[in-house]
Amino acid sequence: MSEILRSADLHDLQSLPTLTRADRETLERLLWLAPDVALATASAVVRSHLPELHDLLFPDRKLPEIGQLARALVYLGLAMSAPGQGKILPILSREDLKRADRQVAVRLAQWGRAAFIGAQELVESDAVPDPELRVLLDVLVARVSAHSTKDPRWLRAVAYGEAGTFYALLAQACVDQFGKVVDLATANAQLDRIARTRDLLADALAPEDLPRRFDPSKQREYVERLRRFGWHEYVASTGRTLREIAEEAAAQGLQAQTTFALTDEWAEQGASQPTTGKRYFIRPALLPDSTGLALWAQEERLKPLQKMLAGDPRETGLRLCLGSVELLLEYVVRTGQSSFLGGQWTRTSNRFGGMQTRFGGMGAGRYAVTIFPGGRLDSQVGICPVIEVSD
Repeated sequence: MSEILRSADLHDLQSLPTLTRADRETLERLLWLAPDVALATASAVVRSHLPELHDLLFPDRKLPEIGQLARALVYLGLAMSAPGQGKILPILSREDLKRADRQVAVRLAQWGRAAFIGAQELVESDAVPDPELRVLLDVLVARVSAHSTKDPRWLRAVAYGEAGTFYALLAQACVDQFGKVVDLATANAQLDRIARTRDLLADALAPEDLPRRFDPSKQREYVERLRRFGWHEYVASTGRTLREIAEEAAAQGLQAQTTFALTDEWAEQGASQPTTGKRYFIRPALLPDSTGLALWAQEERLKPLQKMLAGDPRETGLRLCLGSVELLLEYVVRTGQSSFLGGQWTRTSNRFGGMQTRFGGMGAGRYAVTIFPGGRLDSQVGICPVIEVSD
């Protein structure tokens, strides 16, 4: 209750929090490293706070659109900043969202007219009066523009149209809900949930801290989260070599386009990694924007994802890593997920004579394993994340 009662009068609760510079920098870093994690985190926050509206706010799409990301970042930024300012975010209804959706087209038209006379900044500052939120939206536009062929002016209009409409909806709901009577018990529960959101992100991007002991309850918590977000749970066989797995694949009509990995040279060059019998979670897609990056850059992006998706590996026993060729091929054979890379390639943990390898080229009943320089940039090669479970 102390956080709520620090707001001495109801007028304070009638206004939204302002995004702090520190929170904006945290979200900005997360956005550059992994926009899908920013969206997933905001989605989890909304599912906790507004479960009935989750599907309306964050519809299930393979690739989130910039308007969806803009809306997610507004909510996540305000949720992070609210506890330290004695604020809470209002509860929205389906009717609120339907009314707001009708305003998006109006705001897009306003932005278009302003762009014609060079007055976009006035419209943008009116739509999103929080300067730190505007900085975050600018980063989002730059991020999406750099990795797409879409016109940045159109991206900017959509981002500010969606974000401005959603911001105005929250602001009006604050006035409506906190203008007369405040249910402090409900408000306090809402504040507690929001506070945990900020702690989650702060922990995910914090430097390494003191060693932690394994905690089975933490592992269960993160495992359930992975299941909720659609990760595929898989138990590998024990002690099987790539040649043995390839024979099973061939019996099912999946042939190797390259054969060097099936010879004795694979083991002689130190590339062999027989299956371990461990439990894994596999995300059946490449990390967004991981393609076209050198290996060191891709591995660097795994560090914050480890904390966000699987916690501290010493505490949870969950380790985010590159999958081996053996594990990935067995996964394909046992699950029938031959298209899970979408026609692209994934780097693997195998090293053939010190050289990086990649797995993919699947199609028409074929797959391939090739040698691939670790520092090479290739838009077709990314990372398929694998989380190993140590029970």
